[in-house]
Amino acid sequence: MTTSCGRLFDGVASLLGGGDFNSYEGELPSLLQAEAERARPLKKAYPYALENENGLLVLDLLLAVEAMRTDKRARGEKAYRFHWTLANALLDMALALDREAKTGKAALSGGVFQNILLLKMTSDLLATNGFQVLHHRRVPANDGGVSLGQAALAAMASRRGR
Repeated sequence: MTTSCGRLFDGVASLLGGGDFNSYEGELPSLLQAEAERARPLKKAYPYALENENGLLVLDLLLAVEAMRTDKRARGEKAYRFHWTLANALLDMALALDREAKTGKAALSGGVFQNILLLKMTSDLLATNGFQVLHHRRVPANDGGVSLGQAALAAMASRRGR
């Protein structure tokens, strides 16, 4: 179990033979992205499940990992298909959540969206399905953006405390 998409990418990269450790943050996921970008695009998702666990929508990718493990395609094609699967799963999550929220907006944030292939796939699927897609342009999607947000909140709180 993880709430980090980065760890998911680490695991998939390792399962596909890309290596067993990162020598720097995001190394294996970036190699996985590069392999996917060089592959023949196969826009067919591996199976996955969305489950409601105590009121939270949870993405279960165990079916996808098992299907990918037994897939006889080349590593790059499996990497592309994994990206496509995750983008489709994110769309399905957004559709499910928007049935209640009715905002028509989806924000793509976090270090995983430094992956341009995943960002483009997910953005395109969301936009095609009527979502206004929000993502970082001036501030990093990863921890640098989180730090900036924390600093902004601290500044606002200190102004209110005067």
